Amino acid sequence: MTTKPRSKHAFFTADGELGNQMFQAAFLEGILSADDRLTAMGLEHLIEGFDWHPFRFTNTPNLRSRRALKRLLRMIGRALVGLRLIDGYKQKKVPFEVEGSTYMMAGRDVTYSRGLFSRIIFVDKGYFERKDIVPQGSFRIKEQFLEAGRAFLKTLPAGKVAFVHVRRGNLKPRKIFGHSPILEIDYFKRGMELIRAADANVQFVLLSDGMNEVAPLFEGTGIHIFRGANMYEDLGLMTLTDGGVISSSTFSLWGAWFGTRTLPVVSPKFWHGCTVGFEYPVGITADWMTPIPA
Repeated sequence: MTTKPRSKHAFFTADGELGNQMFQAAFLEGILSADDRLTAMGLEHLIEGFDWHPFRFTNTPNLRSRRALKRLLRMIGRALVGLRLIDGYKQKKVPFEVEGSTYMMAGRDVTYSRGLFSRIIFVDKGYFERKDIVPQGSFRIKEQFLEAGRAFLKTLPAGKVAFVHVRRGNLKPRKIFGHSPILEIDYFKRGMELIRAADANVQFVLLSDGMNEVAPLFEGTGIHIFRGANMYEDLGLMTLTDGGVISSSTFSLWGAWFGTRTLPVVSPKFWHGCTVGFEYPVGITADWMTPIPA
């Protein structure tokens, strides 16, 4: 007679937007089983847009008024892991030397420490943005967010479709290794040419969180413009395509992953590290991507 493993209870406080939460959810699936339980804060974007039922879980929305609570919960979790009372996972920060400055940033490795009460797990802050994490995610976008994309694609000429996702929005004020992560439009146009070389009749669809700014920059390319009612409809459209040109964005990475990928998926070489000559996040470029200089 075999003894059934005792279920575990994990605690996690999430940060980031939808694409980040998808990586976080996929990581959690890799360490938990169907009989386990998750108590989370901050996975509401994922839950709103996706069907996801890998184990029992509850989520508390990550509201501004709860920031102090989230910091307190993390302090408690880290203290219990540090005392070896509970199990813990943590994405290690490592130094990156760039142009004479040192940046302590999340590295590739995630450490695991075992505690006395190993049925309780604290998963520390992390995005876990690695290519090997992607296949672990069992979530699927809700059908209601595919309807607009399907209706739009029916208006296009027959044949394969590739999306072009130009991220702007909250990237504008950011600096990564002292440089802006905003990609130039020339990168996207070169990506389109690479895909067109694989299929001369491909139709391109533009998606962006800064559409009014970027759409005029694609005049004369024959690109079709899709304006989803929300980010879930934008992502849903991506999943219905055959390839695309993605930004250095986990949002469009997931959109491409769920597509057919029968056309190239063009990505910026080195992602956020494209201005400094090395990949960041480390390990994010997958073998189904076609990296080009950005």
